Amino acid sequence: MRSLRDMLISKREEKGLTTSQVAYETNISKKYIEALEEENFTEFPAEAYLLGFLRNYAEFLGLSYDAVLAEYKNCLLRDEPTPLSELMGVKPSFEFKLWMVILPLVALGLFFGIPPVVKAVGNQIEIRKEALRLAGENKTKNYIINDQYTDQKVKVNDTFSLNEGEDKVTYIVQEIESDLILSESYLDKERVITLKLGSEVESEIVIKDKKYIVTLYLKDIGGFSDNSAILKIKSEARDFATFDSESNSDDLGLFSNDTAKDAKIIMVKKHSPDPYSISIKFEGDILFRYQQKGEELIENIYQKNSVLNLDITRSIMIWTSNAGLTKFKINGEVMVLGRTGEVHVFQLRWIYINDKDEYRLEYSTAY
Repeated sequence: MRSLRDMLISKREEKGLTTSQVAYETNISKKYIEALEEENFTEFPAEAYLLGFLRNYAEFLGLSYDAVLAEYKNCLLRDEPTPLSELMGVKPSFEFKLWMVILPLVALGLFFGIPPVVKAVGNQIEIRKEALRLAGENKTKNYIINDQYTDQKVKVNDTFSLNEGEDKVTYIVQEIESDLILSESYLDKERVITLKLGSEVESEIVIKDKKYIVTLYLKDIGGFSDNSAILKIKSEARDFATFDSESNSDDLGLFSNDTAKDAKIIMVKKHSPDPYSISIKFEGDILFRYQQKGEELIENIYQKNSVLNLDITRSIMIWTSNAGLTKFKINGEVMVLGRTGEVHVFQLRWIYINDKDEYRLEYSTAY
């Protein structure tokens, strides 16, 4: 029979992964990965942790969690010693005589005792439901997000708010099981964030001219009688580069003889700056923003393999949350923006060079 150990190791090796790589990709400690593969369940502080890690590891490998869970239960059964009487095939003779006495007594007890017991239990259940209902009214909590990274014990429907004047970003706890699931709402946009035990997620929101980094860390989950989790959350405000709407530069976003040190020339025109097109392909789920000169900032979350084509008549500022997974193409040239996981902000603008009497379309990083 195939064991839990065989299932996990063979699937991991089939994918060509080491335990260190798995630990990096899943945010599960290498110690716990190896303990699952060796069926060494005593390494885990509680079964809730074991089951959560087992689910995350199975899903990462592409295995059925139900099949993996069944093998885990089989491991527990194999570890339990078989009673000596079952191994020898001997049953005490007094067992049959004892049941001959007990069975009639049980039948009488059930006949006369069940109705009042059922009624009493039913009354207690209703009383308990009403108490829980009253205790639960108005008990959901709203926390204000600030720059203090503190522990918060949260339950389903608890909320976290980041307030900046009239603008407000809200996080609502939607589900607490093996993972913690929250919804993030800002203006008319909403997205779902899933936190695994011990994982940290950064959410980036632009409010007016500031960028806020909201950090969420799931410290503990499960093991509580009230189905709660321990969540750490904080925010950090940073200046965000945008075009100055009151700039003295003309409507095409032209600049004269102020080429940036890190600028790269994309094209040269002798007579006039022409409109141009850019194409962006997203090789992962990415938060992406752009702003043409004199226009509003546009922000969207683009899914893996989606493509954005833009026709540019003015200078443009572009921001991507993952430079390595954002493939940028302009004038037939594919540009490498940066490393995977790196935030990157850059600008495309026409520059007029007086001494050469020519226009240059330049690419330069903003920060």
